Amino acid sequence: MNLQKILQLVPITKTSFVSKLPSAAPVAGRVTFGGTLLAQSLWAALKTHSGMVPVSLQTYFISGGDPNLCTEYSVTTLRKGGSHIHAQISATQKSKLVATSVVLLAKEASYDKTHSLAKTILPDKSQFQKAHQLVPLHPDISGIVASKLVTNFKSGPLDYQFPPSMFTGVHPKGISPKELQYYVKVRDSSEEDETAFKYVALTYFSDSYCLLTLPWFKNRLLYSHKFSTSLDHTIHYYAVPKINEDILLKIRLIESDAQNRHMLRADYFDSNGEQIASISQQGLVVFPEIKDSKL
Repeated sequence: MNLQKILQLVPITKTSFVSKLPSAAPVAGRVTFGGTLLAQSLWAALKTHSGMVPVSLQTYFISGGDPNLCTEYSVTTLRKGGSHIHAQISATQKSKLVATSVVLLAKEASYDKTHSLAKTILPDKSQFQKAHQLVPLHPDISGIVASKLVTNFKSGPLDYQFPPSMFTGVHPKGISPKELQYYVKVRDSSEEDETAFKYVALTYFSDSYCLLTLPWFKNRLLYSHKFSTSLDHTIHYYAVPKINEDILLKIRLIESDAQNRHMLRADYFDSNGEQIASISQQGLVVFPEIKDSKL
């Protein structure tokens, strides 16, 4: 199923919407995928205020969503100025608040065209592998879970190219690099997709393999956490993303504290190496203790 169908919203009123499909959980997950909540919150705001584009989005995850239920989105306009609009979006299930977001919208892409966006040199794609090819490298994933992961990576809405160490957390010389890079694009998308959906799609995958990359920075296996939940998520948009082309993500672990809170930041670059967005995500993640070997 393509991403537009997954994220489709049905209007209830001019300022409220409901997801057409239940808000599914990721493979082996138990609650609604955060990227779905982010993307549909933004889309609800853009449908309420047509002709606008997002400048930034700040979301707080309040409670775990039920993946078997549809989610309702209610948009409240906080301020409507001459060129910008502030709006708040509440995501609820059976009157239970799941997430709340505030978005800043602009009438048009208000970037100074004489000022270049940040650029980067794109890494050679030969350094990366299709995500489904890396699943067998994980020693603790097999059977039904492995099969579901492979199927999702092969035919799901997102096409990933990860570094070979993504699933194992094993880095050359045992030293963890400070920055993780990988490529992602949206399957079944095209240059003809409406501008609003392009922003929505980027918002969706900004929450996918962000907090989940934490084990990679700590030389641990992917999915090796005992507990993991997103607390908040911030996005700044700099240009319309070309979601049908490979987008480079550069992600860094900023902080891990004694309360098991972890902050990651990432930058997104298009196929020309120009920055199109940046994100920060804070999550609560607990890992099992690593017991020292007794000699």
